[in-house]
Amino acid sequence: MAIKFCVKLKKSAAETIPVLKKAFGVDCLSERQIFRWHKAFGEGRGKFQTKKAPGTAISSSEDNVKRVRDLLKTDRRLSVRLISETLDITKTIVHEIVSESLGMKKVCAKLVPKVLTGDQKARRVETCQELLDTCEDNPKAFLDDVITGDESWVFRFGRRRGKVGEGRKPTPPLQEGQDVQVKDQDNADCLF
Repeated sequence: MAIKFCVKLKKSAAETIPVLKKAFGVDCLSERQIFRWHKAFGEGRGKFQTKKAPGTAISSSEDNVKRVRDLLKTDRRLSVRLISETLDITKTIVHEIVSESLGMKKVCAKLVPKVLTGDQKARRVETCQELLDTCEDNPKAFLDDVITGDESWVFRFGRRRGKVGEGRKPTPPLQEGQDVQVKDQDNADCLF
């Protein structure tokens, strides 16, 4: 408003700067901004409106929370970026809504179960049944053999008796009846 007043008094942008600095002190606009506004008002643009750019920050209002919740109900595999583009809300606001307002820890396609084929479902049931049978046979030692590394691999350690000359020779050479540490690695994607 003060810049518009100076333009009406026919003051130049260079003359307007010291007036504004004296009036507003540290809260004054930068010189570049003053020149920009002065030019706009000088060209006759009485109301200088800023257009909403795509992805401009919108507060996480209840309306936005509801929009994000409804979109996630249709497909939980959506990423924050895709939600942001679909609803025209910034990624930071979408992330804030998803994590704080909706209480979700991660929205990532990798963490959501994929649509499984009939064969994959049958393999999952078969594998789980094998795990249950193993657990029923020796419930106390079952969990001692399972160590998880990350979300995609399960490591199973067990002991077996090795004999010299059986299969591939381990290094260093084993003596007859010596225990050998065995590590099997299975991909857990087929399990869960």
